[in-house]
Amino acid sequence: MLTSRGRIMAVAGFGFLVSWMLFGERELMAAGLIALLGVGIGLAKVAWDRTDAEIYRTISPQHAFVGDTISVQLRIEPAGHARNVRIEDQVAGKPEAVFAVDRFRAGHELSARYQFTPTRRGVHHVGPAVMSVGDPLGVAHQSNGASPVDSIIVFPPIVPLGGLPISRGSESGANPGFVRNTGGDEFFSLREYRQGDDLRRVHWPASARRDTLMIRQLQDPQNTSVMVLFDPRPGSYRTADIFEDAVSCAASIYQHLFRAGVGPVLAVPGKGVTRKEDFDKGMEWLAEAGSEPIPDFANAVRRIDQQVSGGLIILMTGIPDDDFLAAARVLQRSFGRRIGFTIGDGIAPSPMFVPVPDLGRFAEVWEDGLEQAWAIAPSG
Repeated sequence: MLTSRGRIMAVAGFGFLVSWMLFGERELMAAGLIALLGVGIGLAKVAWDRTDAEIYRTISPQHAFVGDTISVQLRIEPAGHARNVRIEDQVAGKPEAVFAVDRFRAGHELSARYQFTPTRRGVHHVGPAVMSVGDPLGVAHQSNGASPVDSIIVFPPIVPLGGLPISRGSESGANPGFVRNTGGDEFFSLREYRQGDDLRRVHWPASARRDTLMIRQLQDPQNTSVMVLFDPRPGSYRTADIFEDAVSCAASIYQHLFRAGVGPVLAVPGKGVTRKEDFDKGMEWLAEAGSEPIPDFANAVRRIDQQVSGGLIILMTGIPDDDFLAAARVLQRSFGRRIGFTIGDGIAPSPMFVPVPDLGRFAEVWEDGLEQAWAIAPSG
């Protein structure tokens, strides 16, 4: 097809010929023929060239954090022939790398490599690679997308954290909210009595202290001890930037606990609950947070409550609305302790939540939240 220059040359060529017919000047005829001849040669050249090829792309790593360097390797197997080929690979729909190939021939494999640094979380689509060829005068070109589109998941930025949710009881290494059963190797957490519970599991000392029936919930040491519950509804946060801060806060807690060997699970209403070993899946959920609506938040929370229980629940939201507060009350019945964080400046503190003004102060507030988790009575 013609480029802008090619269209101008074609219009000018016809204009010169019309002028020659009107005024009879041979110079006008010559100029018109030269312009049209140049356009014709350009079209013939790009029609002759074939940029058919198989392109294979390797991306490393497949998962990365915002600010990491990602390498992309292209392997190109030409099936046609052409000269002066331009190869352009795209990231998120925008040109990221451009390569020039002097000779493009079947049987001669080509390779190219480039790097890019993502600046936002989420799913980044890489490709397609577009190959184009033109003529020396720049009057014609043809292009085709010759590769599939690959994806890479970029995790949110991480804030380094200190401190771990460790019990202050006699066993410093115990999981938070768990008590060692002296009669065996099992662990148990406590929750309020629910209709239908086996009364043989009533923990009478705890029931006396709280003035309500408390049920022992047996736990294997490998079962859930900490759950991070993230509110993925953008409308719960004052601005889009605050929502991004909240995603980073949740990801920071999740990674910090995972690397410390605590074995956390991540709960995201609308997605579900990860297993302790599914760290990448949890980070993928946070990378994609906010991209899908949650039509029934309460029902999504009930499904989470049916899947998990443990010692400590960590709540993360913006402005806690009635739906989130109700969800917190439902989930707290299955956990011994809780820490709540609200993200955004100007949110009033409450007995249930510790306010986080901004991402830069989260490391400090996180440790304050750990202190508060044991300065208050266990939830329930």
